[in-house]
Amino acid sequence: MSHQSTRSLVFVLACAVLGIASATSAYAAPTCTAQQGQLLIDAGRYKQAVNEFTCVIAADPTGIEGYRGRIEAQLLLGQYSNAFRDYARVTAVVTPVHPDAESIILAGYAARLETAPDDITALVGASFARWAYFDYLGAINVLDHLLDIDPANPYGYLFRGSSRLLKGHTVNAGVADLDYAIALAPDSPDVRYIVAPFRSHRLD
Repeated sequence: MSHQSTRSLVFVLACAVLGIASATSAYAAPTCTAQQGQLLIDAGRYKQAVNEFTCVIAADPTGIEGYRGRIEAQLLLGQYSNAFRDYARVTAVVTPVHPDAESIILAGYAARLETAPDDITALVGASFARWAYFDYLGAINVLDHLLDIDPANPYGYLFRGSSRLLKGHTVNAGVADLDYAIALAPDSPDVRYIVAPFRSHRLD
């Protein structure tokens, strides 16, 4: 083989290797971001947002924003049991790496609500975060505002009722809230998932 032919063969092989490496790199590199997930939420594309944040979690399993965003999207889809399980994962997986995860999540929602106090998406996320972290009075305050803006929101009644009962605060009103949440979403298994512990204690 001539020297020129050898150089040509080496060049072709090098290009092939670089092409494979480039393709592998492009395949391996995640294209999902928390920012894109939030844009999907803002556009009302909640299922796509769940997928986007699931990809973010896969790329960074102990990151805060992946879980926070997926929880928010799940809540807006009415997937309350999934959202609750994700907060349990935050406690088990994220908090050991980021002990300030709770304060970061709450501060993020506070900043969003300072800019847009009537943002229903942020009100839902903020109230659920407080509920998940056992700040039931804080959750009630946020939920009161949510229901002032959106008086037929089943999520608002469901979690205000739950918060009232868990705090032992205006129990009769809490029971009424849960009943109204069921009336607004009678076919939702997730609504009944949240209500079930209270029904088992004969609060109906």
